Amino acid sequence: MDVEAPSLLVDDAEEDQLLLVRSRRPVVAGVAAAIWSLLVGVGVVTCLVMVAWALAPNATGDAAAAWSASGLTWLGAHQVPLVIGSTRVTLLPLGALALGLLLTRRGGRWAGRLLARPSGHEVVTIVGSGAGTYALGGAMVAWLSARHGAQASPLVAMGVTGLVAAVGLTWGISGEAGLVTGLRARISDATWRTLLAGVAGVVALFAAGSALVTLSLLRHVVDVLQILVEIDAGLMGTLFLTLLCVLALPTVSIWAMALMVGPGFQVGAAGDLSAFGGQAESLPVLPILAALPTSIPAWLPVLLLLPVAVGVLAGRIRWGRDLPTFTGAALGAIGVGLVVMVLVAGLGVLASGSVGALVGVGPQPLPVAACAAMLVVLGFILDAAAQSLLLTWELYRAEQRSVGGAVAGPDPTGRD
Repeated sequence: MDVEAPSLLVDDAEEDQLLLVRSRRPVVAGVAAAIWSLLVGVGVVTCLVMVAWALAPNATGDAAAAWSASGLTWLGAHQVPLVIGSTRVTLLPLGALALGLLLTRRGGRWAGRLLARPSGHEVVTIVGSGAGTYALGGAMVAWLSARHGAQASPLVAMGVTGLVAAVGLTWGISGEAGLVTGLRARISDATWRTLLAGVAGVVALFAAGSALVTLSLLRHVVDVLQILVEIDAGLMGTLFLTLLCVLALPTVSIWAMALMVGPGFQVGAAGDLSAFGGQAESLPVLPILAALPTSIPAWLPVLLLLPVAVGVLAGRIRWGRDLPTFTGAALGAIGVGLVVMVLVAGLGVLASGSVGALVGVGPQPLPVAACAAMLVVLGFILDAAAQSLLLTWELYRAEQRSVGGAVAGPDPTGRD
């Protein structure tokens, strides 16, 4: 004789099963997003390297060597330091970082849509499981790509690729989970606008550096073409050098930004350049380096006004139509300065390193960050002072007009 289980027990069992399934979904989504991003990224790089290897007229080695080059190229795109022979390469083109960030961002968006407005706990689970899976994949690629004379540390690869995946996944899932909206609701309006002002200031500094590099490249386009002709690397080699220069544009733009705020950057033993002098000779034969000046012109210190103008822009964003008070201006300046310092120091770290015999290439992060913050804060304070004076003058004029109207009295003719 069959005995039916109590409905209460059945409901509890079904609820526990449902909770178990729901708890597994974020983990599965994060792992799947990471595996997809990893496979697509490695596949794209492998295809490009294999095509280049097959079409190169003087290609040597076997398919295993081409696979090793593909894996190391993928790791280098994630800014993982490489060891090639006795040379340690830590300065890698920042533009290549877009490969991992954009793919993991797409994976993060997919995971967010799969869970339909994930909660904060689910977001953390997705990012954690996805970044961990991606990091393990990076360590495996480093281990499989190692050959005599060319390798990357699996442990370092695990840490760097995991960090890239965490940033990309968070970026992708932020829109689906409403992370920005949630952050905006948790902090005050003044703090939010201070953050926006600082971030906008750094973006403006980077944009100004990019504009300087672009203008310099247009001015030295003949030198760039001459270097390509002198190298005579063939069709595939020329395409590779061109792609390398395009990917290195963000790095050189950060160098230009460092030059614009004062301290400048170093080119190893070739010399160093700052806003107040310096000289760089015997630069490596890379077309994009033709944009670098060999000496500093006398007018270059004028560029220090650009960060000050960026500070004025940050002040416009911070205050809007509000009247800056002394305390508010002081706190805003400290906040904007800290945001600018942290972000510029991070960019300086990414744009510095070593390439073979050139050691200590790029800007020194802390001096560049400190000078950038001081110049931006100077412009920020000037804007706050100008707005306060302007609003005070307008209030004074309004008061004078009010007093003048009261003294004049009513119109004796009785007309309005």
